[in-house]
Amino acid sequence: MVDYVVLDYSMSFDQDLNMVTCYGDIQAVLSEDSNEFVSVGTIYFHYYNVYELGSMLNVLISADSVSGDEEYIIATLMEENFEIEYGGKLITLDRIVLNEDYASENIEYLVLKEFLEYCRYMSFDYVAVIASEPIKKGCDEPSIITFPRMKLYRDFHFQLLGGSQPSAPVMVKNLNVVD
Repeated sequence: MVDYVVLDYSMSFDQDLNMVTCYGDIQAVLSEDSNEFVSVGTIYFHYYNVYELGSMLNVLISADSVSGDEEYIIATLMEENFEIEYGGKLITLDRIVLNEDYASENIEYLVLKEFLEYCRYMSFDYVAVIASEPIKKGCDEPSIITFPRMKLYRDFHFQLLGGSQPSAPVMVKNLNVVD
């Protein structure tokens, strides 16, 4: 069993979209006999400074340029009248990809825990996500994304907002609220 993971982040600013695209390499020590870190997957997310963008409509335009899933998250926030207080710093968790050999609920839990601690430290305000299983990289069969995956996110006090597709629920966490 893995006791901890380390996420090594890399970010790039896209001036045209006025957003930051982020990537994290997920590393873990897999055996008590070794102190060697092994890459077990990746995490992808986007950062929107809503204050800088001026409105959620501008966030939606940027998100639509990224992907349909990204646009779906922002559109759901807008449809549900979710208020981003004082402009706010919004993270959209795009996906967690775990190597098939290392995929487990324990690692997924640790990744999400570490990621949320990082988001708090960076003074982000909100994390929004489509609650789904992590994608398994390295499978012989094509990956099928299973929806919904709400229990893990509820364990971290994400609130269900809904969405136009019941099989793809959008959840959000206010990082300024103490759990």
